[in-house]
Amino acid sequence: MIPPRSPLLAALLASALVTISLLGGALAQAPTSPQADLEPAVQSLLEQAQSAMTAALERYDRHYPDRPLWRDAIRAARRATESAPGALEPLRLLAEVYSRANWPGPAWEVWNADLDTGAALTAEDAALVALVGHELGYAAYRRGDTDAALERYERVAALLPENREAQVWAGRILLEQGRPAEALRYWQRAAERDPSDRGAAHFLQLARLQAEHGVPAGTAFMEGLARYEAGELAAASSRFAEAAQAAPGFDEAERWAGRTLLERGLPERALPYWETLLARHPDDAGVAYFLELSKDAARWGTKAANAFREGVSAYESGEPAEAAARFQ
Repeated sequence: MIPPRSPLLAALLASALVTISLLGGALAQAPTSPQADLEPAVQSLLEQAQSAMTAALERYDRHYPDRPLWRDAIRAARRATESAPGALEPLRLLAEVYSRANWPGPAWEVWNADLDTGAALTAEDAALVALVGHELGYAAYRRGDTDAALERYERVAALLPENREAQVWAGRILLEQGRPAEALRYWQRAAERDPSDRGAAHFLQLARLQAEHGVPAGTAFMEGLARYEAGELAAASSRFAEAAQAAPGFDEAERWAGRTLLERGLPERALPYWETLLARHPDDAGVAYFLELSKDAARWGTKAANAFREGVSAYESGEPAEAAARFQ
């Protein structure tokens, strides 16, 4: 007997159904073979399968393929596909029966055989494909088979671009596999679907940085930001320095390394970062400012240098009294 779904998976699958229901008419109606084109014996088998499935859905609270009505529905649907090879309607009904009976493995195989014929999906069929794909993908991920999980999620994402859960899971697995350039498009879609999702925004930025500067540098930089937001300056500057070392020319890592070292009162260690940046960007006024601030702090101490700079700024803003107070 197939075990019941976990609460987390149930939530994911319910969300998938909601996503698909929002598509409405966006999905094409699947072409079906009229029953009149099928042999009477096949039509009878389809009716038997449909009747048994309807009864099972009404009678059972939990659905498993070994329950009597589901066995009847599966048997009739299988016989119909065997009796009418290549006919879309029996194949589509067998896929639906497997899906609703909570037998995801065979359901996935039949749905893919169906879709490989070029058939389109109705909104209801799309919901079932998403449910099956998510269930198999999540089960594969839980047992550590990330390649199999990724295959399922990418298939669902390709078939149903609006399905945000598939985008998130495909992006997550690709990041875990060290493939940020491939993960980037999934996180872009996920972030577009919900611009308020800070998690998607975070992983989108991580994927971009890893793709541009390499996985070690991108990871270290994002960890540096997290440490900085937590008020852990020493850990933050260490991670920014690690990112800058791992990816020479990573401007933002060098800026943050210099900034956090200044905030820690270590201007001598900040100086090389600002000097390197200014050599690379000689017209950057911000970099020039922090280079001079670092030099002053190294010469007079951080507190005195900050006071002097604040005094200059006040004087240039037409506040001589404030400037005098700072210079004192």
